[in-house]
Amino acid sequence: MYHVPKSPLFGPEFQIYTPTEAVLRGNFIWAIISNPASDFTLTMTPFTSVAGNLQQLIDAVDQALLYGRMPQNMRQSLAKAISAQSDNAGRWQTALYLTALSGYYAVQY
Repeated sequence: MYHVPKSPLFGPEFQIYTPTEAVLRGNFIWAIISNPASDFTLTMTPFTSVAGNLQQLIDAVDQALLYGRMPQNMRQSLAKAISAQSDNAGRWQTALYLTALSGYYAVQY
């Protein structure tokens, strides 16, 4: 079994999910969200249409990516990050990006 560095915990998935992989995953997700006209298309309408309403945006992202199981502390952190954005595009992109990078999205929660 693989030990997580500097921790008494076992985490075999961290043996293959390296820090480099984490950065590459983040870059890939951001490229998809911020440049949707790439090799495939995504419909961002469910998020862009509610970007002006904080709770509806968080609910939409929660339903789409976490099956409605987003913990309250994550909702609060996400709300703070979204509120710091100056425009609606930044709001929905931040909501999707941070949720897709979360551990709750990375594993079946």
